[in-house]
This record gives sequence, structure tokens and C-alpha cells, in this order.
Amino acid sequence: MEKLVSELRARMAYIAELRRHLKLLSFDVGKSEEIRSIHYRRARSISNLPYELLSAIFKKAPIDPADRADFTRTITQVSRYWRETALQTSFLWSGIYLPIWDTSGGYQILLKIFIQRSQSHPLDIVIDVEGGEVKDFSGIRNELNILLPEISRWRTFTFKGDNIDNIIEPLGNLCAPMLESLDLCAMYCALGFTGIISDNDPLVLFGGGAPMLSHVRIGAIIELTPPLSSVTSLCLKEPSVCMDGPTFLDILRSSPVLASLNLVGTIVNEESLYHLALRGDKVEIVTLRYLSFTADAELKYYIDSLLNIIHCPGLLSMTISAHHRGMPLSIISALPLPQYPALNSMELCGINCTQFSDHFNFTQLPALETISLIRCTTPMALLRILAPSESIADNDIFWPRLRDMNLSHLGAEEFDGLCEIISHRLTCNRPIRTVHIDPRSLEKFPKKVQWMKQYLVVLRGERQNYYEPLTNFPFLLPNNST
Repeated sequence: MEKLVSELRARMAYIAELRRHLKLLSFDVGKSEEIRSIHYRRARSISNLPYELLSAIFKKAPIDPADRADFTRTITQVSRYWRETALQTSFLWSGIYLPIWDTSGGYQILLKIFIQRSQSHPLDIVIDVEGGEVKDFSGIRNELNILLPEISRWRTFTFKGDNIDNIIEPLGNLCAPMLESLDLCAMYCALGFTGIISDNDPLVLFGGGAPMLSHVRIGAIIELTPPLSSVTSLCLKEPSVCMDGPTFLDILRSSPVLASLNLVGTIVNEESLYHLALRGDKVEIVTLRYLSFTADAELKYYIDSLLNIIHCPGLLSMTISAHHRGMPLSIISALPLPQYPALNSMELCGINCTQFSDHFNFTQLPALETISLIRCTTPMALLRILAPSESIADNDIFWPRLRDMNLSHLGAEEFDGLCEIISHRLTCNRPIRTVHIDPRSLEKFPKKVQWMKQYLVVLRGERQNYYEPLTNFPFLLPNNST
């Protein structure tokens, strides 16, 4: 009898376990059905979005023409409704991308389809021959010939790669009434120029006019001269041949509404530029607000010559950088630093601050609010004007509006000087609010950092490399400072 009772209990327990598993399975099935129902409703709700809303979503496609073209080809394969909506969204088809690896007839047919479906929408065009050797440009030229009849719709035009002279010839005398941005990122130009580019050499680009052109970036091929009368942002980058000083001045004088100027590499022949500055030749750009340029370490007079021929009293931001990051930029100045009454942000990158402070008077910057000294040697040589001094009256506060500092390569002496400046500014009721310091400098002196944090915000700046030429400076030697 006991054996039967024991077996009955075992079977009842087994049945209870089966019921528990059945309940879990039923729950999982219900949950799966619920999940499938949610997915179905979501898919159905997306597919049933009104045309106007779905088209508005499609208009958030990538700005880059190559990414936009890929995005367009993808969404047209999702469903019939999406495809019909995409076909009526002209923005999706206005990104024209011409790559080096596909110049076949089939791609040219696809190009014509994009042009047709873009309707009257402005075109964003990219010709990409970067990363490959082009021996025959006929395919690219054939594609460009398809686009030329639509030049009245060109909004942006970008070229990436070498040998741009094979492409620009058809654009010489054309008119581009809607063109807003021109980006010629050529790394090499086979135009055959040698020496210094002079007034007689530049080649005309869009000679028929481009009245809406506002952003221009040209690399390597500065001998090209697009219309500049409406350009507000101009970038000249690493030319294969330097231009002479008068040509450079002519370019600036052709840009009466220029607001941003960025010069990367040695754009102008140093000797020609220096002679212009000595003679007092200059160009007045009252609209210029942002000036950025780089210089090579071996150029002795480039920086002061450039600053003296560009008169821009309304300048708000200036950046001067060493073109080659491994060597701090030096200067032997024969000309004074012009006054910048409105300058509120100054960045020096890879600069020998001792030589800069010896040759330039930086005290006359009444509106300066932010200063950045990145990868600079002896930064306190420039910042010492902020520290108390017996030769400076108590009521003479240089850079009275200074609030933010961005510093790197700080050693024990630099930290001591920075703490002295912070204390002095507090006493004068002109406190520094924020200091960005690179991680390596922060980690070396934790106690001094903690002291600073009592009076201002100390933020971790970007990590900087400590280059070999800087190893002779005290802050890179072993020390016991904390």
C-alpha cells in the first residue's frame, strides 16, 4: 500500500511539473504572438505613413552625394510604396557621384536616370578619382558631358584626386548661376607650371559667372581662379607652386565679402610677401572674422608679413599653426603685430612662445576671451603678461575679458605660473573660469590641479603627443613636483 501511495505522489509531482512547463510554453507562445503583432503593426504603420511624412523622412538622407546615392538605391528596394514615394522625392536623386572605378556605359545610364528623377532640384556633384591611377579620362569626361547641360542646377561641385586639368577645361567659360560651394581637393596638378605663379598664369574657372558661390576650397591648384566676388569662405591648401605676393593680394581684393580665410601650407612666396609688407602694401577686408594659417619652421618672415598685408580690424578668431607638427615654429620678426581690437579667440599651435613674445606685442588685445596654446614650447613666456609684475601698475590688466584657456605641455614651472595667474586674476576681480589641460600634464601634478579646482573648472583636454624636439625643456625632465 505504501508503495502505491509513493508512486501516486511521484506521478502527481510529475504531472505538476508538466503543467508548469505547459504554462511557460503557453506564455512564450503568447509573448511571441504579441511580439509578432507589434512588429506587424509597426511595419504596417510605417508602410501606411502619408506620402508627405514619408517623403519628409527621406529628405533627411545623407548630405554626402555618395552616401545619398547608396541610401536612395536601398530604400527603393524596401517596398512598392517606398519606391513610389522615393521616385517622387527629387532630393534623393540630386546627389551625383562619379567614381573612378565605374565609368562604364551602364553607370552613365544610371547617371541619366538620377538626373531625370531629380527633376528641377539643385544638384550636388562629386567626381572621385582618388585612390587609383587614371590612364584614360574618357569615361569621366563622358559622364561630365552628361552633367554639363544641367549646370544651371549645380549647387555644389567637388573634385577628389589628381590631374584635375583633365576635368576643368570644359568648365572654363561656363556660367553656374546656382553654384554655392566649390571644393577642388586635387593633390597634384599636371599643368606644367614651375616657379612662382604670377598674374599671367591663373586659369579661369566658371568664367561666365557664379553669383551665388560662397564657399571655395582649392588644394594644390591655386593657379585656378573661380569667381570670388560673393565668396565668404576661402581655403587655399598646400599648393604645388607658390603664388607671388601681388597675385595673392589680387585674390583677396577680389573677395570683398570674405568672412573666413584659411591658408594651409606656404601659399605665397615668402620673399615676395615680405617685400610687399615692407612697402606697406595691404588689403582691407572689413568683413573678415576668421583667419587661420600655417607656416613652415624655416620661414623667418612669413607670419609677420602675412599679418601686415591683411588689414582686418573686425577679426574675431585667429589660428596660427606649425605646418609640420614635429618642430616648433619659430619667428624672426621685422614688422610689428597689427592691432586686433575685436579679437576674442586666439589659438597658437606648435609655436615657440618665447620667440613670439619677444617679437610681438600681445598686450593690446582688449576683447580676448579665449586663448589656446597647443603643443607650444614655453607657453608661460607668452602668458607672463597676465602675472603680477612690479613693472605693471595694479590697474593695468591685460586681456581683461579673458575667461577660458586651453593649454598643453605644462611642466612644474608652467603650473606654478598658471596658479599665480589664477590667483592674480581673482584678486583683480577678473577670474579665469575654465582651463583645459592635456591629460599627461594633468596626471603629473595632481595637487596643483586640485588647488585650481577650488577656483575654476579644470577640464581634461585632448591628448597631445610630446615630440622629440621638445625633450630639452624642463617640464619633460624627471622632477619631484606634485
